[in-house]
Amino acid sequence: MASNIIGLDSLLARLDNIASNEAIMKGIEKACLRVEASAKENCPVDTGLLRASIDHTLDASNLSGTVFTNIEYAPSVEFGSIHGGAQSFMYPALQSNVTNISSDIMASVKEAIGRL
Repeated sequence: MASNIIGLDSLLARLDNIASNEAIMKGIEKACLRVEASAKENCPVDTGLLRASIDHTLDASNLSGTVFTNIEYAPSVEFGSIHGGAQSFMYPALQSNVTNISSDIMASVKEAIGRL
């Protein structure tokens, strides 16, 4: 005997929507903002240009986010150079937030499920 569950199709469509990125990307953006804030906090400041350049982008097609700086001398600050030691700010920002990144994404998905 076949049984029909009223509203099942609608529920499955909503779950597909959650799985198809919206909630996940919201969590990824929150995680990127968290890492970006930490990187800015850790960034050494001379003129402030490097700190101001730290930003993030999102890529929904790959379910990813990137925290970056486009300042030419940023690698020399992060990894050191011939003239001086490293003053890492990006990698520590990521490392100190690894647990929070997963939590941010899971919280966004749980929130979306709770709205169903």
